[in-house]
Amino acid sequence: MNVTGRRLLSPARRIFPHQSLQFHGCPAVVRQLHATLRELREQGPSDRSVVARGWVRRVVQQRKWTFLHLNDGSSLSNLQVVVPSSQVPPELSFGSCVEIEGALVQSPGTMQPVELRAERFVTVTPCDPESNPMAYKNSTDMVRMRELGHLRPRSDVFGSVLRLRNAAASYAHKFFQERQFVQVHTPIITGSDCEGGGEVFHVTAPPALSSAPDARDASSSGSARAVSSTGASEPFFGRPAYLTVSGQLHAEMLACALGRVYTFGPTFRAEGSSNTRHLSEFTMLEPEMAFCDLDQDIELAEQLVRGTVQHVLDRHADDLVPLSGERQLPGDLASPGLLERLKRTAEEPFARMSYAEAANVLLKAQATGASSFDVPFVEGMDLQREHERYLCETYCERPVFVTDWPAEIKPFYMLPNADGRTVACMDLLVPEVGELVGGSAREHDYDRLVAQMTKRGMNLAEYQFYLDLRKYGTAPHAGFGLGFDRFIMFLTGLKSIRDVVPTPRYKGSCPY
Repeated sequence: MNVTGRRLLSPARRIFPHQSLQFHGCPAVVRQLHATLRELREQGPSDRSVVARGWVRRVVQQRKWTFLHLNDGSSLSNLQVVVPSSQVPPELSFGSCVEIEGALVQSPGTMQPVELRAERFVTVTPCDPESNPMAYKNSTDMVRMRELGHLRPRSDVFGSVLRLRNAAASYAHKFFQERQFVQVHTPIITGSDCEGGGEVFHVTAPPALSSAPDARDASSSGSARAVSSTGASEPFFGRPAYLTVSGQLHAEMLACALGRVYTFGPTFRAEGSSNTRHLSEFTMLEPEMAFCDLDQDIELAEQLVRGTVQHVLDRHADDLVPLSGERQLPGDLASPGLLERLKRTAEEPFARMSYAEAANVLLKAQATGASSFDVPFVEGMDLQREHERYLCETYCERPVFVTDWPAEIKPFYMLPNADGRTVACMDLLVPEVGELVGGSAREHDYDRLVAQMTKRGMNLAEYQFYLDLRKYGTAPHAGFGLGFDRFIMFLTGLKSIRDVVPTPRYKGSCPY
């Protein structure tokens, strides 16, 4: 066996084997990506020599043989590599990046179906075990790993979280595409506050150079403000601009032309609180459908959530193992009832109740002492997380849609019910998390929408585009927003939203 120390990767022709193909009648050379460790394990023993690339997760050195656990991020499971101990490079340690060529054979052990018998070993880059902050024994300290956001994807737990995020996102795209939805990309910079709450980030940049003769010169110098012919400083966009809190209003624009659309991307809120469910930058999945009412909106949301959960259970159960308590993990990390909760979510229909019914349940719980809330519930108030969790965990024992909320505590765009006091909307509450989805039928009558916005003191001119949708051939429509990061909390059982996002942004923290 040819064992070398630190050196560069093999030539491209070995990493990406050439294959001749025909493109429009012309020969072309394609460099194929190398096989992942997951692919190698799934293909089983092979008569041909294979090349494995990845990072060392464990080194077990014995007198004659050394056993390496190799991982490349393609799955939670490692590939065991067997190397003669006399030929193991001295710099090899946990975290080292290696390239190993050898025979993939059936393993005599019971922990893995195949193992790699090394014939050629290259240490691409060593890793100092003394200074490495991601030592394996510390890789389940979630608070510590938040301080090492650039390294924590290398841990088993966070690797599983990221693969589960990918699984949920890919299923969501498949779900909507199969139902004839069009994916749209709504803007991140917007001139309106969708929710009307005022918790928006203002988009600004350095003022224009005083010597800039016109707007073009100002913008080319990196300025966010233009200079008018009178020399006065003007906003770069000609009006105040913000980072979007939701793509809904723009999705409505597009749904009124394309019928069914969805947007999936980052949204922002100047959230000052420091809790386990809120971030300043978060991901929203927001479908909008023309010719749709609240009942259809609810049914679509339930299909999406249950379908995603079933997909994860069917295709990615291995990544749930380190999160479900089946391994020895810290008590604040493991979620022992996770698998059973997910199975029930996928199999059982969700409960439904009106806000009035939910209010009666909460008031009765308070009156009888069945539950003591830190924030006492008063009918007409918005639900706190403890109220939400009582309804879905204790009373319904499953996810529940709460519908027909008081108009005063909901946004301006929701369609009023016939009673004049409530609106046709829903919140989906799920165990461990609370609110996961919020949606409604939208007000499609021009005069009623103007009256509602005027009542709330809104600037109609800023929302003229939204009002125009009601003037020119509008249709009844509905939609919802699913907090994707909270959904990953539900899928993984992790307690903090900061642990399910690659690089969480919140007040006082934006290190990268």
